[in-house]
Amino acid sequence: MANLTISDPGLAVNTVTNTYMDGVVGWENTTAPIAGNVEHRLTMQNGVQAYDPNDTALREPLRRGLFLVKWLRWPPFFDPKVIQVSKWLLEEMVRGISGLPDNTLSSIESQFGVIKQKMTTSGIYEESGSGLTIKVPEFAGSPLRKLLRYWLYGVSDKRTGVNHFYGRKLRGVQANRSGTLIYVLLGPTARPDDIEYSCIIHNCMPYTDKASHLSGDIGDAGGEELWDIELKGLFDEGPEVDALAKIIVQGYGLYGESFLDSALPAYMYDQIIANKEDPAKMAEYFSMQSDLRRVVAAEKGSEFNNELINLRGNFRVENGINSIVNPLENQ
Repeated sequence: MANLTISDPGLAVNTVTNTYMDGVVGWENTTAPIAGNVEHRLTMQNGVQAYDPNDTALREPLRRGLFLVKWLRWPPFFDPKVIQVSKWLLEEMVRGISGLPDNTLSSIESQFGVIKQKMTTSGIYEESGSGLTIKVPEFAGSPLRKLLRYWLYGVSDKRTGVNHFYGRKLRGVQANRSGTLIYVLLGPTARPDDIEYSCIIHNCMPYTDKASHLSGDIGDAGGEELWDIELKGLFDEGPEVDALAKIIVQGYGLYGESFLDSALPAYMYDQIIANKEDPAKMAEYFSMQSDLRRVVAAEKGSEFNNELINLRGNFRVENGINSIVNPLENQ
């Protein structure tokens, strides 16, 4: 009996090459395409199910939770240091997005006849989007509260209401008070050709200061502060936004990262790299004796490590604990 071999690699579903909807005017072809073949009835819900990769790929569920928030423009009155804090908080620390609009087509109702029979006809497309709400945690030192206060106070002084922009000579128009962000929902591969959705909020800014969370009771440590920051502005989506989103996704390069690229803190490698050809040193560095590890780690002259060793040694001497304070001196 001949051996059965399966060597055809063509069973893999490549979503990038699905061009079934190409050329259909008005169909959104700037984001990820349909993942399978819809030209036959093998994917019907009633009856025997098909297991061809193209058929099962059609039933792949939409995945959420992998997204990018990128600010394309910050308010021009922001100090460069404030911009860095803003990038950290409002880009890297964003935990959720909500507020995307479900836009509608308006309708016109007419009545006819003695029974007032109703007929509905279409009106015009109505855009209901006015911004996004981002979920951001607060941290020790209240950077998020201070950022919101800096933004709002710069737009309108809390005593006079003047648009002073902290002394910057800017016109009092919304473009000078606000920024612009893009939201990109990525597919599971995080590649530029695997974008499910993107939109831009132009001239957006927060409108609420935060201080109520600072109240407290004695003996209450509180919990994590997770805020919903509503950013109101001009909603925008379309092919041009999707094209820009692809450039941004490619720039981030998340699709090229994996656990193979992970690294430990740099200081953990210092002694290893310096002594990788010295077996005795490596044995000392990986010794289970905590005193020995601290001494070896302090050979670089770190004041912190030296101080820690001295304090630990003095503590043991003062308390009559028999231990080798500096094991290297006894070798």
